[in-house]
Amino acid sequence: MTEIHHESDRVAARPVVLVIASVFAVVLLALAVIGFVYDLQLGRPPYEPGTAPSPPFPWHRLELAPRAELARWRERQASKLHQSGRVPLEQAMRQIEHRGARAYDALEASPHKMENNTQEGQR
Repeated sequence: MTEIHHESDRVAARPVVLVIASVFAVVLLALAVIGFVYDLQLGRPPYEPGTAPSPPFPWHRLELAPRAELARWRERQASKLHQSGRVPLEQAMRQIEHRGARAYDALEASPHKMENNTQEGQR
């Protein structure tokens, strides 16, 4: 009758220890390389020699009346919008709506623009 050989319950310790030691060595080597590169970077100035670093960012200030400041900001923005000569979005959409089927036709010059162009040509 043939003998049956069973696999041993023991785990070979040498390969396990070698793998763990190898992983540990690779991690240590990586940390050493990172530390070396980091140390080299600390020795250099963060900007090119001869140029000054940017000035520090100014401190924020506490808004004493945030609603009033927001209202003033909105007024300034609205005045910029109206000074630019552009049509507000709602008004532009109404104008397109009134054009109906001709909404996507080429736009005609407005009389206001035509007056400005003729005045500039006369100068």
